[in-house]
Amino acid sequence: MTIRSEGVAARTLNRIALGAAFADAHRRTWAILQDLAPSQWQVRYDPGINPPLWEYAHIAWFTEHWVLRHPRRGNAGRMSATLPSILPDADRLFDS
Repeated sequence: MTIRSEGVAARTLNRIALGAAFADAHRRTWAILQDLAPSQWQVRYDPGINPPLWEYAHIAWFTEHWVLRHPRRGNAGRMSATLPSILPDADRLFDS
């Protein structure tokens, strides 16, 4: 099964299986980050590259947005969270 087909299949998971998939993704992401040397956490400024810690925070924000904040489609067709973020101003920082 390809990563794409796994993602499509995840759309039909029940609550328990979806929770397990999120936990697995979290573990795999941390495994990648734990292998970074301290110098790899900082990158030279480039408009196309974000620091690893920012990327991880971005992943966490998306997870919080879609799982914990109950997004709903508004009149303009845009999905908006119905609950606030745990981190103040996170929507401004991470909503891309």
